[in-house]
Amino acid sequence: MEYDMKLILAKTYGKGEKILLETERLILRELTYDDFKPLYAVLGDSDIMKHYPYIFDENKVRNWIERNIERYRTDGFGLWAVVLKENGEMIGDCGITMQNINSQFLPEIGYHIRKDMQNKGYATEAVAGCIRYGFEKLNFDCLYSYMKYTNSASARVAEKNGMKFIGEYPDDVNYLTRVYCVNRKEWKMSTIKNYEERRKMDKMRNDITIRPETTKDYKEIISLILRSFSEGTNYSDGSDIVALIEEIRMSEYYIPELSFVAELDGKIVGHFLFSHFPLFETKEGGHINDNSIVMLAPVSVHADYFHQHIGISMLKLGIEKVKEHGFKGINVEGDYHFYNRVGFRTSSEYGIYPTSGIPMQEPRCMMCMETSEGSLENIGGYVVYDMYYNA
Repeated sequence: MEYDMKLILAKTYGKGEKILLETERLILRELTYDDFKPLYAVLGDSDIMKHYPYIFDENKVRNWIERNIERYRTDGFGLWAVVLKENGEMIGDCGITMQNINSQFLPEIGYHIRKDMQNKGYATEAVAGCIRYGFEKLNFDCLYSYMKYTNSASARVAEKNGMKFIGEYPDDVNYLTRVYCVNRKEWKMSTIKNYEERRKMDKMRNDITIRPETTKDYKEIISLILRSFSEGTNYSDGSDIVALIEEIRMSEYYIPELSFVAELDGKIVGHFLFSHFPLFETKEGGHINDNSIVMLAPVSVHADYFHQHIGISMLKLGIEKVKEHGFKGINVEGDYHFYNRVGFRTSSEYGIYPTSGIPMQEPRCMMCMETSEGSLENIGGYVVYDMYYNA
C-alpha cells in the first residue's frame, strides 16, 4: 500500500514544531510539552492500551514526551506527533525507536492512535510514511514492528505496509511477541510496482494538441463547459464557471497565451486556463505583488470524452507551457486525487495556505506545483479570491 507523501527536513510548522514528514492526510512532527493533553487522551485510554503492559497516568505521559525529545537529540528520531492536515488536530503518535527485539536493538516502528480515529487508515498511512523516512532519510537496511501476539490490528497494519512475519519469541511482558520486518530492497520493489501501475492509469495521449483560445472559440467553449459540469458534477450546471471565465478574461490577471483549448482531430475537447494570482500576506489581505505564480482554473473536458485521458494529457502539455514562460509555481483547487496524478501536492507543503472563506471539502483540495525543484522556496502566503465576484 502506498500513500502520497513528502519527506521534509528541519521545516517548522505552527508554533515552531519541526515537521519530519507529510502524507496524504497527516503531518508527523516532533512532540512538544504542549502535546500532553491530546497524548494523555490516547495513552491513558484503557481500550487503546489493552495490548500494552500498562495504562499511562499523567506522570508517565510527561515522561514519554520527555524521553522522545531526548531521542530526537541523541538518535535524530523517535515517536512523533500524528496531526491531521485537515484541522491541525493531534490524534496520536507514530515513529521509529530503537527497541530490544529478542536481545537485539533494532529500529522499530510503533504508533498509538486515538480510539475515535481508528479504522480510518491513519495508522497504516503514518506507518507508511515512517517506513519511507527510515529508508530514505535514516538509511536503515531493515525496519521492524513487534507486538503482543493478541494484537491482530497492529499485525494487519504491518502487513498492509509490506512487512512480513519473521517469527515470534517468548518474553516476560507480552508472554509471546510477534515480529514483522521489511527490508530496503522489498520496499523499493513495492514502490516501483505501484509507480508502474499509476503510469498505466495516467497514460499520456499523443493525439491531443493544445493552442491558445481565440474569440472565435468562445461559443464552442461555453457549450463544452456547460455540458462538462452539468453532466460531470453534482455541484454546478456550468453557468457559474462560464461567468468566472468571462470575469478572468476581463481582468488584469488574464494571460491570453496561457488560456488553452485542447483539440482532437480538429474538434475542441477541452478547455483550461492559467491566470496571474497574487498571494496575500495574511488571511485578511495585503497581497504580495509577485506574478511568479499562476492559478489553474477552471478545467473542463467535453462530456463525450470523459475517462479517455483527455484531462491528464492536456494539463501536462499546458504545464510545460507554463514552465516555458518562466513562472515558478502553479496553484489549483480541485479533486486532490486527480491533480496529484499530474504532480500537484497539498499547497501547505510549500507554505501556501487556503483561507477559511474558501468553500472546499477539505484543505488538501488546495494544491500547488513547483515548476522546478525549489522554485517556490521563498514564496508563500494565503490564497484569497476576493478579486473575483464569481469565484
